[in-house]
Amino acid sequence: MTKRTRPSKEAILAAFIRIAKQIGKTPGERTFVDLSGIKRDDIRYYWPRPAALAADAGLAPNLLTVQTPISTLFENLGEISLHIKKIPTKNELEIACRELSKGSATTYIKRFDNSMPTLRAQFKAWLTESPSSKYHQLLTFEGWDVRSLRTVPATIAVQDRRLEYPFLPIALQELCTLATGSKTDKNIAALFEERCANAFQCLGFTIKRFGQGHRAADFLAYSVRDRFALIVDAKSRINGYRLGTDDRQYREYAEQHCSELEHEAVERFYFVVVSSDFNSDDQKRLKVTLKETRIKEISWFTAKGIAEVVAYSIEYRSSFTLKKFENLLLSHPLVGNGIQKFLMKA
Repeated sequence: MTKRTRPSKEAILAAFIRIAKQIGKTPGERTFVDLSGIKRDDIRYYWPRPAALAADAGLAPNLLTVQTPISTLFENLGEISLHIKKIPTKNELEIACRELSKGSATTYIKRFDNSMPTLRAQFKAWLTESPSSKYHQLLTFEGWDVRSLRTVPATIAVQDRRLEYPFLPIALQELCTLATGSKTDKNIAALFEERCANAFQCLGFTIKRFGQGHRAADFLAYSVRDRFALIVDAKSRINGYRLGTDDRQYREYAEQHCSELEHEAVERFYFVVVSSDFNSDDQKRLKVTLKETRIKEISWFTAKGIAEVVAYSIEYRSSFTLKKFENLLLSHPLVGNGIQKFLMKA
């Protein structure tokens, strides 16, 4: 097999400048990747962040980093569905977006792992809980049944995309999508919390859930045999998690749960937050707050990071242990995309 050659720094810069001229502005990273065909990993090999690439190209950084709120996307999708009098297929969505000036169809689909079935499922859940009756009639429209759009037998469940992590259980395949849900959408937040608990259970931990509405962490994940425990909070955020004033609440969680887990013969305690992304400075501040507690280490897990760990633990079941996972906690304050490379070497 021929080894892929990474494009040079100069070639990426030239492509970046060319595309900036083509679209009339500094391209965001996603736009640049889509239009150039250059992989994100190749860009990050030379530049730590998109703004650094823009600076080297002599261009102002792209400041438009805030994603369109999911509620806005669904409202637009509702208008499109009312216009064409059905739930749109991918091609119908593309045409309607152009006709009604509702942005690009790619914006809708990419937000849900390039999966139209996932987009439909999340849209249907939103409609069911929407306080407005304006779109409730959409639940009776044609187009919800994904199987009717396929040429394969209805008894075969076929997804319209390749799974990024084929060893990941089906219940966790949408973990990354749930991680970027709306902060105010309690249904998505609760489901994300549940799926995170499922993920740590897959790793071999005993799970104790508290759920929302309790003055406690979302769940505890512990191993009596390995004598360590995780205090876990799951935060579904569109633009990544920011600590804010949660540090004081987390101190309460640490003191409360460390005391509880002593009855399980647990000796070492870790504090874990799972979300879509993080601000690294927040972790430093939380370490100061938790310094006088029994927390041994703090770890931020992106949804992609925990998905990779679970997929690895299943694919390499014979060699994966919770001791290896604990070493990961001690060596990686932030567990994100690409963590399988560490696990393979550990």
